[in-house]
Amino acid sequence: MVVPASHIFNPKYVGKTISHEIQKVYYSSNTFSVCNVENAISNFLNLPTGYSMQKWSDGLPPTLPETLQLQPVIIPSDHISHLQVRVKLEHLESSMPKYLGQMQEYAHEQQFLRLTALELQGLKQLSVSSAQRKISIELIVMTELPGLGTDLYDDDRRFVNFLQAIRNTVYTLIHGGGNLRVKITHQDESFSPFPRDITQMFALTKQQWEHVST
Repeated sequence: MVVPASHIFNPKYVGKTISHEIQKVYYSSNTFSVCNVENAISNFLNLPTGYSMQKWSDGLPPTLPETLQLQPVIIPSDHISHLQVRVKLEHLESSMPKYLGQMQEYAHEQQFLRLTALELQGLKQLSVSSAQRKISIELIVMTELPGLGTDLYDDDRRFVNFLQAIRNTVYTLIHGGGNLRVKITHQDESFSPFPRDITQMFALTKQQWEHVST
């Protein structure tokens, strides 16, 4: 599998001119998948591609040597046309410390949702880029909610709160102008063996959203 860190993109191996050209084609013609943990969305989309060829520690960007610096610089969000983002509510349960009281569990959940919303803000640059080309984004909401019933709207409080946490970014993408297509998919094997398209749950028009968000 060819990944952003593959040596065929590394200027030290192929030269900066060739690296620049093949990276432009690579990022514009493939579908990429990224997860909303450790600032991975912003690090992948909004940093020069040379950072993908470096080893990271604790989620912090390493020093970028001159040998990996291209001119003009290539930023993936300036070229990507197809992106999947795995948004993981399933991490809420696994990150919850044991033996917490009800109020402590609620505080942990609120912090988790705030962090999720912050991570998704790394997608906003794609709204700007979509003025120049068509971009499709699929947000895959991944859950493990065995109590979730057939009615997605009211069966599980955590799921509804999670959708509320991501909706600012979703509506910014949907109504941000340009040529941006947004799809929201729900994936939970305990609920359904097949992913479900839940884009219709974000059906407010631009005028309705502006009214709600003010």
